[in-house]
Amino acid sequence: GQKMNLAVLLLHLLAIFIVSGSNLSERIVVTKYGKLRGVVRALPSRLLKPVEVFLGIPYATAPIQDLRYMPPVTPPPWDNIKVADTFSYVCRQNFPDLSNETAALNIMPKGRLQYLKRIQPLLSNQSEDCLYLNIYAPYQASETPSQKFPVMVYIHGESFEWNSGNLYDGSVLASYADVIVVTINFRLGRFGFINTNPSKKPRSVFNFGLLDQIAALHWIQENIKAFGGDKTNVTLFGQGTGAACIHFLMLSPNIMPGTLFHRAILMSGSAYSPWAIVDNPSSFAVKLAESVNCSIPDKMSENHQDILSCLRKISSDTLMKVDVSSPQYLSCFGPSIDGVVIIKDFRDNLRRNSNYMNGAVSSYQVLFGVTVSEAYYYLNEAELKFGFESEKRSRILRTFVRNGYVYHLREIYATIINEYTEWDKAVHHPINIRDTTLEALSDALFVAPLISIAGKMSDVLSPGHIYFYVFTYETKDGDYPQRAGSIHGEELPYIFGAPLVDGMTHFSHNYTKAEVVMAEALLIYWSNFAKSGNPNKPREQDSLFGGPKERNRFKNIVWPSYDPVLQKYINIDSRPKLKTHYRAHKLSLWLRLIPEIHDAGREDVVVSHHLFLNHNDPSLYIGSVRTIQFDDISLEDLGFETVATETMSPQTPTITMTNMISVGITEVVNHGVLTHTTAQTPYNGSTALLDPGGYAAAYSTALSVTIAIGCSLLILNILIFAGVYYQRDRTRIGGKGVSHSHSCSADSQSHGDTDRSVSDDILYKQKACQKEIAQLRTKPQYTGSLKLCSKDLYLGFKAPPPSPSPKTSLHIRDGLLTDFPGPPNGSATLHLPVPKPPPPPKSYIPPGESQPLLIASDMGYQGRRTLSVQEMRV
Repeated sequence: GQKMNLAVLLLHLLAIFIVSGSNLSERIVVTKYGKLRGVVRALPSRLLKPVEVFLGIPYATAPIQDLRYMPPVTPPPWDNIKVADTFSYVCRQNFPDLSNETAALNIMPKGRLQYLKRIQPLLSNQSEDCLYLNIYAPYQASETPSQKFPVMVYIHGESFEWNSGNLYDGSVLASYADVIVVTINFRLGRFGFINTNPSKKPRSVFNFGLLDQIAALHWIQENIKAFGGDKTNVTLFGQGTGAACIHFLMLSPNIMPGTLFHRAILMSGSAYSPWAIVDNPSSFAVKLAESVNCSIPDKMSENHQDILSCLRKISSDTLMKVDVSSPQYLSCFGPSIDGVVIIKDFRDNLRRNSNYMNGAVSSYQVLFGVTVSEAYYYLNEAELKFGFESEKRSRILRTFVRNGYVYHLREIYATIINEYTEWDKAVHHPINIRDTTLEALSDALFVAPLISIAGKMSDVLSPGHIYFYVFTYETKDGDYPQRAGSIHGEELPYIFGAPLVDGMTHFSHNYTKAEVVMAEALLIYWSNFAKSGNPNKPREQDSLFGGPKERNRFKNIVWPSYDPVLQKYINIDSRPKLKTHYRAHKLSLWLRLIPEIHDAGREDVVVSHHLFLNHNDPSLYIGSVRTIQFDDISLEDLGFETVATETMSPQTPTITMTNMISVGITEVVNHGVLTHTTAQTPYNGSTALLDPGGYAAAYSTALSVTIAIGCSLLILNILIFAGVYYQRDRTRIGGKGVSHSHSCSADSQSHGDTDRSVSDDILYKQKACQKEIAQLRTKPQYTGSLKLCSKDLYLGFKAPPPSPSPKTSLHIRDGLLTDFPGPPNGSATLHLPVPKPPPPPKSYIPPGESQPLLIASDMGYQGRRTLSVQEMRV
């Protein structure tokens, strides 16, 4: 107790030291709500100009008592001159538990623990009366500032449940870059982001933390001119959860485009990240309410506000003691869809709403970027120091997939494992497994969502409105010795100029000369973008603090704008470079393949298909996992009709898998029309029902029967086709045989019974043809056409017919095949080239003139010599 009080006292002295060497300003600033006097601060460098600081300015009425869980109200005016030289309270917050250092190191790196210990005393002075902002402006002695400075508003990150704008001193940024810096406090966690509405189509005001930010922006529009600021040139910049808040404000229909702010800098965060939106917020609100004995209404959708009425009567200390944990990689009290501040289809709003697209998006210019190891804080000290085996990696990624997706979990998990496994290495070292796991989590939770923003915005923004950076520099004397690249938030000390004054507040206090130049480069880039929308101008890259070598490395770099084709970006390091297509192959997995896997055919399978085997086995996961609920796996989304019965108890707003599982069954009814019904099966907590061998057996059996029937029908169709084809050949051959028999003698016709055996028929036709040929020998002047009486004979002995003579066409006349001399220049009639026949089998000697003869027409053979029988023989 005494040690903690001493630490708090020391930190208050540190806060006073921040304005040490400062004198009260002679200037009185008149705002809409009252008069303010700030302090003039001299910075510890002759190269930095003094700044005028205003701390603890109220921008809204204290949200206490009846105003708790209500939108912010404008602040009450004051009569006297308010001296703005002291920070306000920070908002009530749920700071990580650091009391047991060993337990803390099991969930975070050692460097993270040291960082949190430094800022914990700065966040100890908490109250619900926390809606205040701080202003850092270049000093101007005149009562009426002659110069208008661009305004940069910082939205703090770290978490939706803790932190404060008081921690971020904007003095160096304001002095070095000639901008006005504003930091704000807004309601957090269970006071700022509670949502009790379970409706799928909500229309109630929640997201009070975002509403606080909007109220602060309105206050800036009304009053910043008195501080020397330009209200028509306001840039929001934020990191992590703060960047996500800025993105939500860009997408919100509550803000008229281009009025409250004009540019945005998103550092390692966006509204598209899985942790940025709470999908089922009412379940966490109900847990909080039940823990403080608030009754849950029977009809939650209609009377959910009753929960807030009860919670307003509970003390803030009691509410803060309730433990409501979030699933791993997600948030429990964060932004959620309320239909007012955040609309349901906010992810598609850029493309769908043309008015919004032409208004809001075209009114904003965006600079965004990431670090290398964004997910560094998700691993503990031992995992980062020694690495881990593939089994732990599987548990980590399986936890992420279960908490981040709904459909086809096994397929998505297998895809991630396949992509982030180094297949070209025979042995996978634990450190390498650690690095690839960090890559997967960083890409999924931070990088891919940010890149998707750029892809959507670049479709509607003019060229030169988007800029992308990757901060890869690793601070030499930082908090994190076990490195896997630059970590989440590592660029913040450079953006606020800490190296220029040998550190400030909770940032490191030991920087190299190269890191000082790095800080100057980022100060120029960020402030240039705030001034013009282009990080390259108006101020050129130059160093006031560094040597000539460091100065030239950034001076010769022109940061190109981002476009979806070339995807150019600047790699910010000690040696900056321009590159293209940052991690393009890996990111395509998250931006293209996994969304297609997740959405493909989800209505065609039963619920069990979407779950892991032994889905509820805790040994498969690391950290908290979300309970599978009907809100998560909607049978309507899966293509089934839900049973219209109410089975939820008054205390439980959702039906969970631990109570009931709905099994989809497909039946063929109504004359072959497929309909979907649901059968409810009690579930006792075992994993048998979750195994595809369980209640999915009916589906497997139906599938097997369907395949068998299909194969049977296929075979039947083949047989029918073969029979028809065979019968067609028989009919064709039989028709030709009948035609040919008419051309033979009457003796041949009289013996053509169809029930005669094949061999007898062939012998008979041989004799008939010999008789016809004998008649020809006695009549050499005969010029009539020879009948193909031996056609059937040819078929019987399988001897091919002779080829027609050159320039001869085969013609069909009255069902008979005849040949005509073809015209020398071709003919329009059907030409069927006949190949040269092979010789007859040696083992067969035809008895007499048994070979088929070509037909000679009267016209075709006039004036030609009649061929002898020997010449006609093949």
